[in-house]
Amino acid sequence: MTQADLGSPRLEDLSGLVLLGEATAAADPRAVYRRLALEWGPVAPVELEPGVPAWLAMGYREIVEVLRNEAVFSKDTRSWRWFAEGRIAAATSPVAAFLAPRDNAMFTDGKHRERLRAALDDGFANLDELAVGRALRALCDSLLDDLVSRGEADLVREYAEIVPVLAVGAMLGLSPDAARSMLPHVRAVFAGGPGVRPAASAIHRTFVELSARARTNRAMAILLRDDPGPVRDLTEALVAHPNLETDVEVSSSLAMTLISGCQMEIAWIAQTFELVLTDAEFAGRVRGGRLGLDDALDEVLWREPPSTNLAPRFATHDVELGGLRVAQGDAVVLGIAAANAAQEQAVADDPWAGLGNRAHLTWGAGPHRCPAERSARFIARIAVERALARFEDLELAIPAESLRRVPTPWTRHSVSLPVRYARPVVFEQY
Repeated sequence: MTQADLGSPRLEDLSGLVLLGEATAAADPRAVYRRLALEWGPVAPVELEPGVPAWLAMGYREIVEVLRNEAVFSKDTRSWRWFAEGRIAAATSPVAAFLAPRDNAMFTDGKHRERLRAALDDGFANLDELAVGRALRALCDSLLDDLVSRGEADLVREYAEIVPVLAVGAMLGLSPDAARSMLPHVRAVFAGGPGVRPAASAIHRTFVELSARARTNRAMAILLRDDPGPVRDLTEALVAHPNLETDVEVSSSLAMTLISGCQMEIAWIAQTFELVLTDAEFAGRVRGGRLGLDDALDEVLWREPPSTNLAPRFATHDVELGGLRVAQGDAVVLGIAAANAAQEQAVADDPWAGLGNRAHLTWGAGPHRCPAERSARFIARIAVERALARFEDLELAIPAESLRRVPTPWTRHSVSLPVRYARPVVFEQY
């Protein structure tokens, strides 16, 4: 019998709850999820930060139900009771700062979301993937040229973090230096703590300036040539899109794309490398060509999803979920890793059973499904493919149990990944 069978408690009345960030960073998070499921069923109470409770949906069916019903489970933080009643504020709470209402497709619902989302969808659909691919391969090769000659590196700090921030930054129209300057801010936003609010503000200011410059350039081109010219990046695409009515909508959409896109990519690439380094069976299938790279990347999304927990939805009225009563204004976090772990257990004896299965919910579902799935896969595939082709005899430089996880409820990967590898043989010319 679970706690849910004994009645539906109010979140406010519960204490001694698991802190979500500690569960995400645990050495064995699956054990935490199993314990919660045994006690509560597919939906369990957790804390987002001390004193701020939420429900964690861990069942596949329950997660899909929430994702597909924005009328009942809103993304607008103003629907969150703790926020609306002033129990937490962005000025003092890292979680409130992370989830503060923003005028973009991630934090809005209904017709408003549809209008903002259409601009993003059109922008990604019109990206020149051939040009992006050429630039991305050149970027990866340039980074690897420096690393392979050294015989040792940190694959997170020196590659898995750098490639996404430069790749996504280029898509948005940021210079390489400007993109690199965003990395510590992206880290701070996801890490929580007092750095969330200033980091988010710094990113937003960058895109206010970038979008204003793009708007000015567009206006001058129309004035001088009666033609704005071709759109070269997502910033120019959003500035030109009729659906975005204010500069705030443009800059907020760009900031959301950078923050979400970079952290997702960093975790996906880093976790792929970590599995290659720590799971001999997985590495053998990848290196031996028995597991194609796209299937390998999907296996990572199943086993170590970069979006460990999707940001909460907020109940617009009292509703039953997983046998529990979720009260109006309660936060419901979507436990992608927990749901995947349960699915993984069902096929644990057959490593090929899930081959080609992309029902892992990493990209979400329903009206808030990730708009950049194709671009994200594109970046991850090239980054991993280039690195694995260049490194010989790659191995961890420290024991696997010494790896530390990033301190965030939302994603899971190692802070660093020190490795050793064979340096290329250089033949002298005579």
